Amino acid sequence: MEEKTTEEKLIDLEAKLLEQEHRFFPVWVNFFRRNKYDKYDKRRTSTIKALIWSFIGF
Repeated sequence: MEEKTTEEKLIDLEAKLLEQEHRFFPVWVNFFRRNKYDKYDKRRTSTIKALIWSFIGF
């Protein structure tokens, strides 16, 4: 089994933090900035998940 590099670990950590965001304004800011990530990047999908969860929470 191949071990993750430091960069991959940092991307995973950032994705987890983005997904846990629950404050209204930062969720929207992250959502609009998601285009700086590749289409299949974990961070991009995490911002979308956070936005969806922010709607469910209301």
